[in-house]
Amino acid sequence: MKIEELIQKLPAEFHDLARRYTPVLIGWGFEDLQAWVEQIAKGNWQTAYQKLVASMDTEALIAEERKSHEILQKLNKDNAEAINLRKAIVEQVLLTSILMLAKNISE
Repeated sequence: MKIEELIQKLPAEFHDLARRYTPVLIGWGFEDLQAWVEQIAKGNWQTAYQKLVASMDTEALIAEERKSHEILQKLNKDNAEAINLRKAIVEQVLLTSILMLAKNISE
């Protein structure tokens, strides 16, 4: 079975990650892979990620940094949009409350 066939068996949201890190993981021995999987299973994501990054060459690290930067920019944009939406909702609720209060005062 080819690596791409294995990647296709993963949920779609993990395909990009698998393609990015497969070249590094292929170079590891069984014990290294087992220890890495155990770290992930224990929830030690940072330790597992640091081990992965330590195995990357400079070019791969730069590409990883760029990809991480793109992801963070998208998350920041999405978060800013969500904050602006919440502000708009709060503004509308406050304006509606003021109008209701003004109507009650004038009656």
